[in-house]
Amino acid sequence: EVQNTNTNYKSQLIEWSQKNKRAVSFDTVDESKNDGKQPWFVASIEVDSELWGKGTGTSKKEAQQNASKVAMDRINNASLV
Repeated sequence: EVQNTNTNYKSQLIEWSQKNKRAVSFDTVDESKNDGKQPWFVASIEVDSELWGKGTGTSKKEAQQNASKVAMDRINNASLV
């Protein structure tokens, strides 16, 4: 089980993938409209080429953190079964 004392979900996910020899890839797309409003990014995370999480945010970092949290929740829930 992964401890949740560190809220940097992206680093937790990378650490988990290295320990478990799993391939993780991050893809972040700028979904901002060109109307001068706040930027908007969508991040997706694949583990071994399978989509494990998506997240959104006003920065690439925020979107990746949100997507990483979804993936970490999946990992933690799977380890409870």
